[in-house]
Amino acid sequence: MKHLNHIKTLYLSLIKLSRLKSFCLPTYINITVGKPTYVKTTVGKLLITLCLLAYTNSTYATVRYVSHQGSNTPPYTSWETAADSIMSAINISEFGDTIYVANGVYEEQVIMIPGLTLIGAGMDSCVIDTRSLATSTEFKAVIMADSCIINGFYILVSNNNEGIGIEVRESDTKISNNKISNTGWGVYLFNSNSTLLNNQILSISLSGIEIEAINSNYHPIVKSNLINTQQLGIHIFFGTKPTIRNNVIFLVDDFATGYRGGSSDTVWLYNNLVISENSQQGFHNTIVPMIVAGNTLIGNFNDYAIRVENFNKVVNNNVFNSTKGIWHYEGSEAVIRYNNSWNNQVNYINFTPDSTNLSVDPMVVSEDSLDFHLQKFSPLIDAGDPEILDVDSSRSDIGLYGGPYGEIYVY
Repeated sequence: MKHLNHIKTLYLSLIKLSRLKSFCLPTYINITVGKPTYVKTTVGKLLITLCLLAYTNSTYATVRYVSHQGSNTPPYTSWETAADSIMSAINISEFGDTIYVANGVYEEQVIMIPGLTLIGAGMDSCVIDTRSLATSTEFKAVIMADSCIINGFYILVSNNNEGIGIEVRESDTKISNNKISNTGWGVYLFNSNSTLLNNQILSISLSGIEIEAINSNYHPIVKSNLINTQQLGIHIFFGTKPTIRNNVIFLVDDFATGYRGGSSDTVWLYNNLVISENSQQGFHNTIVPMIVAGNTLIGNFNDYAIRVENFNKVVNNNVFNSTKGIWHYEGSEAVIRYNNSWNNQVNYINFTPDSTNLSVDPMVVSEDSLDFHLQKFSPLIDAGDPEILDVDSSRSDIGLYGGPYGEIYVY
């Protein structure tokens, strides 16, 4: 009865289409599950398709379980009969299924199927350990498929910090609340509109997140991730239009870079925090349209904290306690306004900043405890671009918590 009510809802929605002059509903459709006795119009055919899809999806989606405490009895539809490996459950799953994985260590490569949701018990206790399997730099611990979700795992890749933690090719996925470590690349996206959310990507030898595409029709979102890297935090190689916001990137090597651009179409870099012990570059921007707004970069950047090139718009950023601040490499079309570069050996390089760019103590709450909220009398409050508003609709602050991707807090 529940399925029939859902189908009737779809039917009523399509009735609304009949009010358009270009549509005509069929004179008769049997909306009970079974063969329609008569389909007169395109709308009628669409209705039947939607009904069958709704019935199929709601009827056959299955929840399966994985646990070392189960009896390993197919089809693994309870904790008591849970599979003893993740791939055992995946191998009998279909599009739309969900697999829950209990605490434990699972020494296996995971190859997803389309439409699968894989949920672990938590990034600290549910471990995919492929260290004994990773024998080359091309190894992938998890291979995603289209319309997949993976959440709640600790993915421990390699003994030699090589290979790839999660690979996504030609697929749109969601990767959230995972910990990935001991690998060359944390997450690799190719031709993907995937969302990467709240992941911890640690002990990375090459690149935390690598993004490529053959054109600009892809819009991946990289949000609220923690990255610790020896080389690249986030690297856009070519193609795509990514949004990269609210991430924290720790640079732990002399030659590390927080963000390195390539020949992508457009990039949005909002409200990211980059912390350097003694590294090379914070943001290495390239000659592509991009907006760099509301970021905070702190620590020793020996080349520069932010490199600005043609077609870059750099506003509302806070750079302090570095070797070099904001460097206008080249390009008459660059916009550099409403930033604060303070207590660097050189605050602004290769250009004369206008009056909207400041060099003042930002008065953050506590640099030592990495609390970059502004104190009550900070000169950066309401000092950002007046065309950009904070979450509370006031004029934007300069720095990490200003702008529409910042937050409301008490100064």
